[in-house]
Amino acid sequence: MSEALRVVLDYDLLAADVLWPKGRAPGILPLALDGRIHATFDPQMLKSYTTLLCDSELGLDPDDVVELIDSLTRNGCCVRTRRPSSVPGLSDPDRRLLACAVAGRADALISMRPERFGHSRVRNVSIVDPSRFNALFISRISLPPQEGADTIGPTIEVGECP
Repeated sequence: MSEALRVVLDYDLLAADVLWPKGRAPGILPLALDGRIHATFDPQMLKSYTTLLCDSELGLDPDDVVELIDSLTRNGCCVRTRRPSSVPGLSDPDRRLLACAVAGRADALISMRPERFGHSRVRNVSIVDPSRFNALFISRISLPPQEGADTIGPTIEVGECP
């Protein structure tokens, strides 16, 4: 059995998948919420996710946000990070995402705008948009069977991130 994929969810991807579940990032967040992929994060990222999603302009119920963050925490992998000392052109939040991906040995950092990181790969971490993630990695994820269909892809064992 293969190990669950480890991914870092960019803030923009998280917001897009919550607000527009049938939009450009459909299905990435549900994969993380039910443990088919391991969301990799550090404590500051969890605070940032919560702050972003609790913004009153988004109109989300704060209790729903807390439940979502709890589910990410339960099914994900928290790592300690050191920020990269010098990554030209990246904001502090983007440096944090990249540091988390490297520290957590993530398979991918998924972003709605991966080009802003300047590279498609950093230290064995693929930096991809949701479509590219699906093209590269979906065959490694166990998807729930649809009525009248066979299970798609290999079954993966969900375990703790080292």
